[in-house]
Amino acid sequence: MAGQRVKLSTWPWAVLAILLAAGLAATLGMTQDPYAQDFLARNQGPGPAHWLGTDQFGRDLMSRLMAGAWLTLSVAAGATSVALLGGAGVALAACMAGGWVRAAVFTVFDLLRTLPPILVGLAIMTAAGAGTATVIFAIGLTFAPLFAYIASAAYDRERLAGYTVAARLMGGSTLAVAWRHMLPNIAGALITQAAIVMPRAVTTESVLSFLGVGVAPDTPTWGRIIAAASEYAEEAPLSLAVPVLTLACTTLALSIIGHRLRHASRSSGGAAEATV
Repeated sequence: MAGQRVKLSTWPWAVLAILLAAGLAATLGMTQDPYAQDFLARNQGPGPAHWLGTDQFGRDLMSRLMAGAWLTLSVAAGATSVALLGGAGVALAACMAGGWVRAAVFTVFDLLRTLPPILVGLAIMTAAGAGTATVIFAIGLTFAPLFAYIASAAYDRERLAGYTVAARLMGGSTLAVAWRHMLPNIAGALITQAAIVMPRAVTTESVLSFLGVGVAPDTPTWGRIIAAASEYAEEAPLSLAVPVLTLACTTLALSIIGHRLRHASRSSGGAAEATV
């Protein structure tokens, strides 16, 4: 039973490690060329030459999924970083400024929070055009309010703590006290929220790519692979099932990791509760 519990508790990390290794291998050119077309091998099933089969252009499905893994995880990590730095950073600055500045900043965050992430992403992508950097910014902006509210709640809590009051009485400026004393105590809550946002960023990127407004059209992202394979679902069902299952498994693994970190944060009692 103990060994079974260990396996059940570590499989999300194993999935993440496999995806990172696969994406790195594809980036280093250790797989078949994900862009190489072979029209004589269109929509083939698994075989010695193509372990997971081929797509509608005869491209190796396994190499395209591996290349897409690195891109999808990179975009999700970048978007989460943008949301963390932008949301928490702007929120903390607004909290320190106080007054109408804080009210105006959080009015913008309230507006962003009411809009569906996909709608915000579509609007930004339509206005700015396709591109990896644009996708990262668009997704990061949609999740920035989540970090902003956590940072705001943690700031209000820590501002009245004894160590903060003591630091101010000793002559510390508002910025110095926030940077040296408050930020380390709220970092745990922000990191936990980042782990929860990651799977949502993966899903958002895949949906944008599926709709054709994500990264460049020739980039093998999971969303584009699924969109292309859906047109040939009856002829080559495996080319659709494999990327869908890969996306679902990745999202599930990242979600479990995030919720476990959230539970650990709650148990320790040292961080503000993350908002899902």
